[in-house]
Amino acid sequence: MKEDGIGAVAVTAVAALALLIGLFLPLFTVTYAPPGGAGVVNGHPMNAFTETVSGWRFITTARWTELAYVLALLVLPLATLVAWLAGFGAAQYVTKPVIALCGTVLATGCLLVLGLGLLANPLVMPEGGQDYILSSLHIDPFSSGYQQTVQLLGLNNNPPTPHFLASFGVGWYVLAAALGVTVLVLWRWTAHVAVLLAVVLIIFRLTDPALLAAASGYLFPAGG
Repeated sequence: MKEDGIGAVAVTAVAALALLIGLFLPLFTVTYAPPGGAGVVNGHPMNAFTETVSGWRFITTARWTELAYVLALLVLPLATLVAWLAGFGAAQYVTKPVIALCGTVLATGCLLVLGLGLLANPLVMPEGGQDYILSSLHIDPFSSGYQQTVQLLGLNNNPPTPHFLASFGVGWYVLAAALGVTVLVLWRWTAHVAVLLAVVLIIFRLTDPALLAAASGYLFPAGG
């Protein structure tokens, strides 16, 4: 399949529809199930609970940039297809780099890092309890190094909370498939975007770490 052909444009449009469906499916579920239905966490009594988070809820409670990336992935593929059918195929040279950028950022900064965190079972309960679980999973993996990431996701030496587990929802797999198809179909643009992002972040890291923190905060799903 030619990356600049109508086939690639149609595939990204189909992936956009799959992304839309996946957003409203369960992304992940966290469960606290102590024996007897209640336990003590961080010195406070806590009842058993199960909480399911959809992709839409996860994205809309992160930075506004994450929602912008998602909207771009939903709108631009369909707009590119319509433009192609209308005889404006050159529009793809504007839209495809943006699609590749948004797909790369969401696939790595959102699904991949979140997925690594959810693999750690049992997790560490946030100090604020159930109400702070979602915000604790909104991470900025480059602002203060990987150590911050593993602390927020319970992957470091902090004692895990017994009976506090997480599992992937069907939405995680649908979103992963949609984003994977998008970045693979546009693999040349994806490679260019990935190299450009890496170079820019490395330059920021070497010149001014504050710039790195600011840039990564808008690239990855940090809350706020």
